[in-house]
Parts: sequence; structure tokens; C-alpha cells
Amino acid sequence: MLPEELSWKSMEQQNDFLSISFTLFSDTTLFEDENNRTILNDKVIEVAVGNTSIHNLTEYVNLTINHKLNMLNNISQHCVFWSEDEDDNSTGHWDTTGCKTIVQDSHTLCQCDHLSYFSVLLDFRFANNTLDEKIVISLTYITQIGCGISAIFSAVTIFIYCVFRNVKSDDVTKIHMNLCGAIFLLNVNFLTNLWLSMVNSDGLCKTIAVFLHYSLLCTFTWMGIEAFQLYLLLIKVFNTYIRHYMQKLAFIGWGLPVMVVLVCVAVNKDNYGKLVFEDQGGNKTTSM
Repeated sequence: MLPEELSWKSMEQQNDFLSISFTLFSDTTLFEDENNRTILNDKVIEVAVGNTSIHNLTEYVNLTINHKLNMLNNISQHCVFWSEDEDDNSTGHWDTTGCKTIVQDSHTLCQCDHLSYFSVLLDFRFANNTLDEKIVISLTYITQIGCGISAIFSAVTIFIYCVFRNVKSDDVTKIHMNLCGAIFLLNVNFLTNLWLSMVNSDGLCKTIAVFLHYSLLCTFTWMGIEAFQLYLLLIKVFNTYIRHYMQKLAFIGWGLPVMVVLVCVAVNKDNYGKLVFEDQGGNKTTSM
């Protein structure tokens, strides 16, 4: 079912509205992406109007696809469209942007706000890639509350140390404070992740992902340094003098994660990017 809006959209683009085509592709080899997803009914449907692309419709294009067989409980459906990649070495990929999925017993309804040459189709993936909406909300609140409490008390600990650092400032305390600093950065990065992922900027998304990875690695590294310090205090005990001890620990704790992140970026910059979690209905998503 096509909306009336298509008629004046076509007039705006000086398009030939009389040329409306529906094409059914039984051979889906042209639409194989890197993930090698399975297509429902092994059919791809093209909906095209005229010779130009139409998008950002205020009324949905409704496409109903019947199921050949009853869907199993462990399978979920997602309405997607074929998006051409700018990279010449890549053919394209499936994208869910602008499409909603309504699953019924015998059919799936796809509602999309655009048309293109490969406009609307349906694939299905195992449901363990999705989460129940209530579970997503619960996990989000638990995470935000837990990370918020951790960030607050880490900041308070660092503040108290800065105010009273002249009272006791041995190596053990300094290691504790560096660990608190790493934990604080990790929590702040994670809390801002959900909000920043809503901004439609690939560069910003990759940047916050890099900082999140870096702060996570710093937390692990300073935990390792804490374990090493405990070994020196409780096992080694004697003859443990190391020149420029804190400077070396700081280089390992803050410098080693930088090297790991730089290697990940150098190998493939797409190691960092947006990850989208969908609920089981495919109607709501959470991104990070």
C-alpha cells in the first residue's frame, strides 16, 4: 500500500508518477552482505516510483509479506532495505533505518518512510540477537544507577585525596588514586555513551568508543598494578626498591592502553562504531 504523499513528492522531483514498478527477485545472490543473513521466503521485493529515489515520507509505505511456514519461537523478523556502500569494493548491506517491523502469526508488516531501487525486504535472524523491551529498560536503569554511584564515590575519593594528600601520599595511595581515576573515566564514558550515540555523527561515535575502550583498558591495567603492588608488599617484602617506581607504573597504567587502542585503530578504524540492539518486535532500538 502506497501513500498519497508519493504523488506530490514525485511532482516536486519532476518524476514520472505513472511509472510505478514492483519487482520480485527470487535470486538473492545480488543482495549478499558480509553477515550472510538469511532472507525470509528467499525473496527480495523492489518498490520504485519513476526514476528517482524517494525518502523521508511522513506516511509509511506498507508492505505485507506472508510466511510460507509458521515462524518458530527462536526466530525474529526485521524489515530492512538494501543500502549501497560508498566503497567501490563493497556491494552494499542491509539497513533498518526508517523501517518498522510488525510481526503477526501468518505475515509480517513492514512500514518504511522511503523508497529506493532496493527498497524494502525482510530478513530474519535468531532471536538471541534481540532483547525483551522490559529487560532492556531494567538493565538500562540498573547500569545507570550502578555506574552513577561508582562515578560519584570515585570522584569523592579523588577529591578527598587532593585535599589531604600531604597527610599520606605513599606509592600505595597513589596507585589507589590512579585506579579510582580510571574507574571514574570508565563510568563517565559509559554513562554518556547512550546519549552521544543518539547524535547522528559517525566521527563522534567512533571517538567515544575509542575513549570507552581506553578507559576500560586503563581500569584493567591499574587493577593489575594493584595486584603487583600487593605481591611486593606481602610476598616479596624485602629488596623491593625500584627507581622511578611511580613514573614507570604511570607509563604502564596510562600508556599501555594507548598503544593497544592505536593498534586497533591502525588495523581497522571500523573496529569502533555504533552498535544497535533491537527489541523482539523490532520496533524500538537501543544504541551505543
